[in-house]
Amino acid sequence: MRTKTLLIAAAALAAGMLTSSAQTYSQNIVGYVNQTVQPYFNMYVVPFTVNSSNNAEAVFPCLQGGDFIATWNAVQQAYTFSVYTGTPGSWYDGLSYLTVPPPSISVGEGIFYNNGSGGNETWTQTVVVP
Repeated sequence: MRTKTLLIAAAALAAGMLTSSAQTYSQNIVGYVNQTVQPYFNMYVVPFTVNSSNNAEAVFPCLQGGDFIATWNAVQQAYTFSVYTGTPGSWYDGLSYLTVPPPSISVGEGIFYNNGSGGNETWTQTVVVP
């Protein structure tokens, strides 16, 4: 009887050691940033890639008609003012009033965002582990 008990105890100990030494690794890492958008001028650095184009409408889902984004154009050594009309995909240049594509905002790029009403922005993104 003691031999059986001793063997069962040894098997249980071995199984416990195997499961405790097994490495657990999760690739489901999600990052998020929650930031309050004040009315009028805000300075932002976009923390995540939201989609493949990272356009302003995807980055700032609380955009409303009349909001504008100022990005630095290194070639022209000046700011580009893109104004949102309120219709998805519809933007115009704030200086020439010509139609322009939605601004693309790279991760880490600093921008000015003028919002007339304020609100909350929450950026979420799954972190890719190489």
